[in-house]
This record gives sequence, structure tokens and C-alpha cells, in this order.
Amino acid sequence: MEIGKMARFEGVLLNERVSYEIALFRMQGIVAAFSIGCFEIVNTSFALTRFLIFSLLLLFPMAWGQGGLPASLKPIRQDAEWAVNWWMPRQEEKLAEAKERGEEVDLLFVGDSITHYWAEGLWAERYGRRNAFNLGFSGDRTEHVLWRIENGAFRNLAPKVTVLMIGTNNTGHDEGQPAADTIRGIEAILDEIKERLPKTKIILHAVFPRGAKTDDRLRLVNDEINKALPTVAKAKGAEFLDINRFFLERDGTLRRNIMPDLLHPNEAGYKLWAEGLAPSLTRYFGEKKAAKPRVISLWPKAVPSPHTLSLVETSEVREKAPLYGVGLSGLHRRCEFQDG
Repeated sequence: MEIGKMARFEGVLLNERVSYEIALFRMQGIVAAFSIGCFEIVNTSFALTRFLIFSLLLLFPMAWGQGGLPASLKPIRQDAEWAVNWWMPRQEEKLAEAKERGEEVDLLFVGDSITHYWAEGLWAERYGRRNAFNLGFSGDRTEHVLWRIENGAFRNLAPKVTVLMIGTNNTGHDEGQPAADTIRGIEAILDEIKERLPKTKIILHAVFPRGAKTDDRLRLVNDEINKALPTVAKAKGAEFLDINRFFLERDGTLRRNIMPDLLHPNEAGYKLWAEGLAPSLTRYFGEKKAAKPRVISLWPKAVPSPHTLSLVETSEVREKAPLYGVGLSGLHRRCEFQDG
């Protein structure tokens, strides 16, 4: 975040200019000690003292305001024990990849493990020609996505379309975050996308279903999130896309042949995701749909079957012009179909 830029968290203005100025004073040896609850000034003028005291008064509400934010809005690095060995290396790899091929990227996916683990062959088949870029990180919640964005995830990128699906780990982590907090985290991510990628078209997915039955506790939280997302998407200028029905039986049961662990799609599930997403991508990329073949009925009554004993149709075509130099007052055509 640039000096002087104010972040949008709960209406709290986080003016980094203050901390910057204090840092300058410290480097110059003017400020000997500075800590919360303890403030000592050495060799300062009255004007400088007044400035620093004012700065403290501004910094205290900032700290308190951040403390009151829900976890979904506090950008943090992924610190899960199972992820620490690969999460930051993946971040660095993605930054390097974006620097190398950022100008050619037309399609960007942002999300968690469901985005991370797209079947490679299917990814190449469906999105290779669109120069797709995968910013899915397993285990991520909204706060992790915010941290990645603040630390350069979108640098060097200018995709035509950005696809976002995030939130199920907010629901499922430890005891879970309330749906309202996750919604606010998603809103913050949409704000960041709009600010940093102003020309991109945003597709906001409904959080995919989880749990076997409709009354699954975590499924219900995701459902509550999804109820709010159409309004969120509209307010942020994004398209809301709900394809969750593709993964469910008629009674709402999650299909195990699509999501065997009741959370992550298998290859068949990713194919369904690709099919559900395709119309929106076609619209944004301006691709023409393949023309439907014209079907011409030669037999108005029925198509002959091998088991039909006989089907006879006679048509008469009268032509005024001669055919191949032979004058014909009429051409009689008789078509007969019989067994054998």
C-alpha cells in the first residue's frame, strides 16, 4: 500500500503517512523511544512534539479499529502447519510466472483448493487458448487471498476476465466464521480486484455445496453466504454465477461421484464446472457460437424404418423450363420402400 493511501476497513482511515514520518524521525535520531503507552522525545522542537502527539492520537484508533475487524478482513499469510512448506514458495512462483507471462494472460482464476486442483489435462483443454492463470491456493480463506493481493498477486496481470470463488474454508476452518464475516471478506476481495484490475470482467461464483445432505451444518452456512452474493455482485459490478445444481441430486444430496469427499470435485466435477462457466466466458470473450445444423425433413410423415412393410410417397414437380435440353411438361417421382 502506498504512503498516504487509506485502506477501507470499517471506515477506519489507516494513514500510513504518520508511521512513515515517525520512522524518518527515528532514523534521524530525533525520536529516542516510541511505544504504545510510552512516548519519549529527545531533541525535538515544540512543533515536532505536537506533530508526534497528534500522530499518536491518530494511531491509537487505528490499532483499536483493526482489533475489532473480523478475521475474514485481516490480511494474513497462511500459517497452517500442513501448508507452510509450500504456500510461500507457491506465492513466489506465481509472482515470477506473472512477471514472465502476465501480458498474455486473458483469464484469471482466484480461489482456494477447489481452484488450485483443476485437472491439468482439462485445464489445458478448456483454458489453454485463453492463456489462463491459476491463483488458487489450497486451504485459503478470504484473509489469505487479501494478503496475497496486497503482496503482489495481481502485479503484471491485466486479464480480460477474472473468476472468483472463495469462502468455503472460512466456513469450515476450526469452528467456522459466521456467514456475515465471510461475505464481508468476499466484498473486500472484489474491491481489490476492481481497484487493481480495473478493466477485468468479474465472475463471482456461488460457494460450491459441501456435506452430504441439505441440512449439513456447513452446507447451511455456505447457503447463507450464497443468498447474499447476488446483491454483493451487483453492487460491485460483477456477474454472479450459481452452478451448484450441477453437483446435486434432485433431493439436494451432494453427488459422491462428482465430489467423493463431499467438498472437492473430481475430474467429472471439473467438467461440470467448465460446462457451467462456458456461457459466461463465451459472452465476455466475444466468441461466436457454432451454428446449429439445419435439419431438412425429407419425409414429412415419418422416417422409414427397417420394420415398415411399405411406405410410399409420390410427389409431382412441374417445371416450365426444359431440363438438360429436354422439354418436360411434368416430372413424376415415385419413391418406394419395402422390406428386404
